Amino acid sequence: NTTYLSVASSAVRDLSFYYNLLVPISPYNALPVQNFTVDMSGPLLLDFSLDYNVNQLVLTFNEPVLPQTINFTQISISSQPAGGITYSLTGGTMLNPVGPGVGITTVVIALNQADATFLKTSTMIAVSTANTYTSLNNKTVYNTFSIPNTATSALQLKTPITVDTTAITIQAFDLNLNNGWLTLYFNDVANANSFYARGVAIQSAVTSNDSSRFVLTQSSRTTSPSGYQLVVQLSRGDLNSIE
Repeated sequence: NTTYLSVASSAVRDLSFYYNLLVPISPYNALPVQNFTVDMSGPLLLDFSLDYNVNQLVLTFNEPVLPQTINFTQISISSQPAGGITYSLTGGTMLNPVGPGVGITTVVIALNQADATFLKTSTMIAVSTANTYTSLNNKTVYNTFSIPNTATSALQLKTPITVDTTAITIQAFDLNLNNGWLTLYFNDVANANSFYARGVAIQSAVTSNDSSRFVLTQSSRTTSPSGYQLVVQLSRGDLNSIE
């Protein structure tokens, strides 16, 4: 009782020499459906893309899916169609949510910090189209008729990965004088191997001259892996100067 048809007289004509127009069906007195066949086939993943500039995974399906039903942990990325390295997502955030019951064919997922860190620091997986495949387990997502997706095994990336061209920023920092730790928090994955202590200074005010700021020496180092935060172990000399 939710499927009806209305048509305009211009929709089709008969074969008469006079090109008789169709008798219209008013949207205020629509024709009910005679036979209605429910979609029993599950949605199928057609394509995907990976964007390291904004840390997003975009999935494109052959029919509308309900984004609120997606299970991020059922999505995996692998380096080969079979074997190789396989990584399953640990979570994510839906960036194009819609209202309840509304389906969409393109799902935009923001990678969480753990997943973005793994993928962006790996040299063996998700580096190029040649080593990027995505698989979806059955029941990763459902369509508008609550039918789960058809499992997808090792769909290869077709378009090049969007490289990261945006400068990272420091969002906050902690200073622990007891342990001699300076912890830097970033908005994206920082390359630990690139850390340069002389590029960091501790100062006594928002605006400070050279006499009230201390530039770290290269004796302060980080042993943190690349990621959203780096812990710098201050050298004894740097720590004494800061105190």
